[in-house]
Amino acid sequence: MSEPPVSRKGEWQTPRLANRMQPLRGAKAQMPVDAEGQMLPSAALVHHNNTDQSPRDEMGAYLRCRPRSPSYNFPTPYLLKPEASSSTSPTQDFIRRPLLRNQDALRSFPLNQELEIRSLQSQVHEIQHRLNGDIVASAEYQQLINKNLELESALGATEHELQVKKYEFQELKKVFGTLESSAAQAEERMSMQMTNMMERHLALEEKYNKATHELMRMKEYLESLPLQAEHDKLKSCNTSLKEKISILYGKMHFFQHEVT
Repeated sequence: MSEPPVSRKGEWQTPRLANRMQPLRGAKAQMPVDAEGQMLPSAALVHHNNTDQSPRDEMGAYLRCRPRSPSYNFPTPYLLKPEASSSTSPTQDFIRRPLLRNQDALRSFPLNQELEIRSLQSQVHEIQHRLNGDIVASAEYQQLINKNLELESALGATEHELQVKKYEFQELKKVFGTLESSAAQAEERMSMQMTNMMERHLALEEKYNKATHELMRMKEYLESLPLQAEHDKLKSCNTSLKEKISILYGKMHFFQHEVT
């Protein structure tokens, strides 16, 4: 077991996150392992006599095959010491630095630092995804899901009730249309009956006026007739006049006989 490393200036020290992280199997699978379980550098890092190639050219194929992640552009404090394994540095299950030969260690040091930085950034990206998964599985999210389900159920019940009310409104509208049509027909019939009654009333009123006029004439005629005394007086006068006419007629007949 290695001794806890001494904190150096310029290096980040963070609390242990081993309880929240799982080993990155995909990243470890990219590094070869020796018989003792130690991580070995890839073939691109191990070279003996080929000194013309730069370390960046040797690691080009290895870096090109690694997937790009948006977390590379994300500033992260997880730039830890490679050999750190204390309780304050979460290096458990992290990728260890490849074991290089002494003659190549100094030359490939910047490239190793870049590789470790990118590896740590990918691990941070993985941790962020897992934290997001934890948030999804949290009780608060489940409460929101349950609340959403309740709201959807209430919305469904409200929509069903709205459909029922809409159907009832359509039925009431049909009944109202039927009643309105019946009322229009009844109003038309009553209007025709009222017209007939008005015509009959006018005819009866005209007959009444004629009868009243005849009655007034009869009344005037009756008022113009003499009384019984006057009738007897007129009758006696008429008799006396007839006698006078008869005498005068006899005299006229006598004079005519004498003249002839």
